[in-house]
Amino acid sequence: PQAVRHILNNKRLGGVHSTIGNLIQIDYQYELAINVALGASTNFVVVDSSDDAKNCIGYLKRENLGRATFFPISNIKSRYIEKSVLDDICENDCVLGIASDLVDYDKKYKNIIENQLGNVIVVKTVDDLDVIGKKVNYRYRCVSLDGDILHAGGSISGGAKSTVHKTSKQILNSLESEYNVLKSELDSIIIKQRKINEKYNELLEKEESLNKEIILLKENLKNKDLSYKVLEESLAEKNSMISGSESISKNKLDDELVKILEDYTLKSEEKTLLESRLDECKNKRTDINLKINDLEKDLRDKNTQYNKLQNELKNFEVEKGKIDVKLDNLLLHLSEDYNLTYEAARDKYDLDLDMDEARSKVKSLKRELDSLGEVNTGAIGEYERLSKRYQFLLDQRDDLEKASEDLIGVIDEMDDIMVTKFKTSFDAIAAEFKSVFRTIFQGGKGELKLTDPDNILQSGIQIVAEPPGKKINSTVALSGGEQSLTAICLLFSILNVRPVPFIILDEAEAALDEANVDMFGKYICEKKKDSQFILITHKKRMMEYADTLYGITMQESGVSKIVSARLEE
Repeated sequence: PQAVRHILNNKRLGGVHSTIGNLIQIDYQYELAINVALGASTNFVVVDSSDDAKNCIGYLKRENLGRATFFPISNIKSRYIEKSVLDDICENDCVLGIASDLVDYDKKYKNIIENQLGNVIVVKTVDDLDVIGKKVNYRYRCVSLDGDILHAGGSISGGAKSTVHKTSKQILNSLESEYNVLKSELDSIIIKQRKINEKYNELLEKEESLNKEIILLKENLKNKDLSYKVLEESLAEKNSMISGSESISKNKLDDELVKILEDYTLKSEEKTLLESRLDECKNKRTDINLKINDLEKDLRDKNTQYNKLQNELKNFEVEKGKIDVKLDNLLLHLSEDYNLTYEAARDKYDLDLDMDEARSKVKSLKRELDSLGEVNTGAIGEYERLSKRYQFLLDQRDDLEKASEDLIGVIDEMDDIMVTKFKTSFDAIAAEFKSVFRTIFQGGKGELKLTDPDNILQSGIQIVAEPPGKKINSTVALSGGEQSLTAICLLFSILNVRPVPFIILDEAEAALDEANVDMFGKYICEKKKDSQFILITHKKRMMEYADTLYGITMQESGVSKIVSARLEE
């Protein structure tokens, strides 16, 4: 992360060692398991003391460089699995050891490394996690060689290693590899150019030497020409002297002439040799010039290629710098916003979506998170409480729904029974009503009808009452006495179907005239063998039909007294 890099690169900050991940050496077979066990703590910075940690934090705040976590050597205590637990689990072949014992590090970091890895058990496979977790009662973390981890408490994290997406780190590695190839080619071209330059300089030196030799040969030839001319002039002079001098002996002149001719021949041969050598040097010079031209053209091509490679190299370096900056920002974003390292994100998460679609989805989720407001740290406990309450209410709801279904079934069953019972009772009461009506009214027609025979439980009951000599469409048209007498007929119809031992009537005959009171009294006398009647009445005619009278009298003011009389006697 950016903050960690600034801390490690700042030489003015004292007491800084390195990150935990850089202080350990991991064997290849344990690398994935150890990295998963460390998680984000691989980038925690180890310092000497808490004062050094405070200085580093102050530096990050002043420069606004982000956040980092520090482990002071003087403060951090070692954590290690209890010996009894260790002896118990080490008997299993699936246990490879304790994570802190499977890495190499300087002994002065012992407390730091054991604090992070001393309570982590490394096993072979994911199936071994639960076996060892049960043995240690889920008190310690367990991690498999494939990077699956069983956390303290029993939760398990794991899955496939992500190798599909090409990250900025991989792009950077690819560019670095390409850069190294181009750099090696460039070095090869530079070496080849150096050799060509050396050969070119050698040819230049050779050309210069040949030019000097040609100049010397030209001067020598010129001198020879001059000598030849001098000799020709001398020969002409000698010939003139020979021809003009008779005093010189013939033998002496011949010797001199022979000598001159020999010199002439020698000079002529020397001149021919020099001319031949001069032509050879000219040809050689021409070849050297052609070769120099070819080398210069090759050199220009190589320089063009070299400049092109230099530009490409600069472009790659600029691109590499941009990718470095982008990678730093991405790693910082990953660390600060998600508290993850690049390795942890690569191992734990696999991006199946298109990059643009994933970015759009992340923005949408961030807006939803922002709309949720501040994070409630007690939400987890509240969620667990509400979840239990919700589950309890769900169980209660299920019980109530089941009870409701049972009740509905019972109600349906009761409705069927009620319909049957009501229909039976209604038919009996309706039949009895006809008989009682004719008896009490001494004729006429009385009926009970259902307003909705198809829906008995919701149906009303219609009373049809036609006293003798009257044609009436509704009971409203009956007189008060007839209505009372009709109601009495209905009452006695019910009592005839369902007799009861004891009946109280309170001024039931109050609206009846004397004739109807007689009919009512006679009917009661017929029914008193089945039930006992108590009547409250003010009708003297009604009192005549009673066996016993009870009256209230007040002989003294404020003092009530019951008076009874047996009319049978």
